[in-house]
Amino acid sequence: MIASEEKKSLVAVCSGEGSGLAVVAEACRQSVLNYKLDGIVTDRSCGAVELGRQLGVPVKTVDFASYSSRIDFDLALKKAVLSWRPDILLLYFNKLVDASLITAMNGRIINTHYSLLPAFPGFKAIPKALKHGCLFSGVTLHYVDGGVDSGSILAQAVCPILAADSEQTLGKRLFEISLPLTLATLHFLPQTSVGKETFRVADGSDCLCSLPIPDRIRSFLEARTT
Repeated sequence: MIASEEKKSLVAVCSGEGSGLAVVAEACRQSVLNYKLDGIVTDRSCGAVELGRQLGVPVKTVDFASYSSRIDFDLALKKAVLSWRPDILLLYFNKLVDASLITAMNGRIINTHYSLLPAFPGFKAIPKALKHGCLFSGVTLHYVDGGVDSGSILAQAVCPILAADSEQTLGKRLFEISLPLTLATLHFLPQTSVGKETFRVADGSDCLCSLPIPDRIRSFLEARTT
């Protein structure tokens, strides 16, 4: 077990259900990762609020609809995030992050994007890949900068697009490969050039990850599905 006082602080900003964050939080709780989830910030009432309640993790909702200007919203969001003084900020967020928060976090904001960047930045990456007839897709974890999904790439995982895929089936496959990729990225930070490994997801697809999956992360993920 990793002593709690040695753990780094994670905060997440969410706009949705928080399904990926739930896996990260459980990995932290089991000391699979050397982090502690200290807080969740949401921009609306969403599943991530209930996730925080279930986990006993403080949640601050900065309701976008209640602000008369984007400037005021961004200031409130920044204040909420920085109140925990996180080492790493994870984004599960459907808005661009204000430059002042990016500056304040000093290169420690990580976003998950469902494409192989630089292909298909921005919203609707999954339908764009299907529309263009891509044979492969993937997930990218990258640092956030002032552009749209343009920050330095930390890690990627590649998976096939099958002939019968829909947005739903491809989205599910991408979610499944995002889990080992996210956990491995957090495990290896700040060094992420440490090798590659294949990973099989629930539908039988073999995916290539740009990071090896440590045994304790692999065992943790396998235990989720049994």
